[in-house]
Amino acid sequence: MSMRAFSVAILASIALALGSLAACSDDDDGPPDATGGDNFVTGPSGEPTVAVPAPETPAAGGPSAGSASPPGAPAFSEPPSTTATANGQTVNAGIGTFCWTLLCVDKIGVPTEGSLTVTRGDTVTVDIPAGTPPFREAYASVFPAVTPRPLDGGGEIWPYPGSSGVDLPSTAGNGVVEVPVDLEPGRYVLAVSMYFDPGDVVYGFLLEVQ
Repeated sequence: MSMRAFSVAILASIALALGSLAACSDDDDGPPDATGGDNFVTGPSGEPTVAVPAPETPAAGGPSAGSASPPGAPAFSEPPSTTATANGQTVNAGIGTFCWTLLCVDKIGVPTEGSLTVTRGDTVTVDIPAGTPPFREAYASVFPAVTPRPLDGGGEIWPYPGSSGVDLPSTAGNGVVEVPVDLEPGRYVLAVSMYFDPGDVVYGFLLEVQ
């Protein structure tokens, strides 16, 4: 073979190799999937990001097979707010520890907003939030209100004094929870725990018992 023919053959081989590399590049637009499947895509900064499939369309009359929320659960992950009333006074509830749909938050105590002034024998009426999924039950307890910590958004949070408090009798019905006040004069934190289908929540109120 002449030197000229040998050079032509070498150039042809290089061109063929470059063409094969270009074809491979066109078939692979992203980084290789280290798992060997199709669950990885490229994130904004180039890192592998898990691609989560959207929930399946629910069958008629049934929940979505890909949904973790209970049937009838609201679209938000925090529980609704409520109020309490006594002697013509109304205060907003502080929202304490809760588990609601997909979110659980454990707080160091019971938050309150404002206070209710009551006397022994009065009844505190706490509204069951309207428009929530089915309500199941409620429990009430109190503990002495000491050493509060201020909250950034206003109000205070009251750490539990070594226990969750003393249980109080309560009744639920007609959209409210009623808690009779049978306490000695002093300051107390009233914690009302409500249970619904998508979760439970502790509502807090400060009582000034005269």
